Amino acid sequence: MLGSYAISLVLFIVPANKELAIETSLAEIRKVWADMKIDFGPYKTVYYKIRSTEELFQALEDQSVNVSSMKSSPYYPAFSTDLDQWEKTLALISEIIDLQLGVQRQWMYLESIFMASEGA
Repeated sequence: MLGSYAISLVLFIVPANKELAIETSLAEIRKVWADMKIDFGPYKTVYYKIRSTEELFQALEDQSVNVSSMKSSPYYPAFSTDLDQWEKTLALISEIIDLQLGVQRQWMYLESIFMASEGA
């Protein structure tokens, strides 16, 4: 008799624990990005540029892997809206930072060319 209750409990507890793990991971992702600061620093006293991206890219990679792993879970349908949104958001953040760094590199390169031509 007690054995049948134990089996019934296990059938409810195991999925609940796995769903809780996903909820906890989503809360952690929200916290990481709510607290994330992009490290801007002065450049030639007039402009600002992104200085360090190591922490940012590490968080992007970690959270992207985390979201991907949660999407492969059998409990994904219950969290599909949040997980799909985070997948898109993380991809967008990555794309924007990559574009910003590209523009920043080009600006720094072209600035030196234009500054040299002004002096000539």
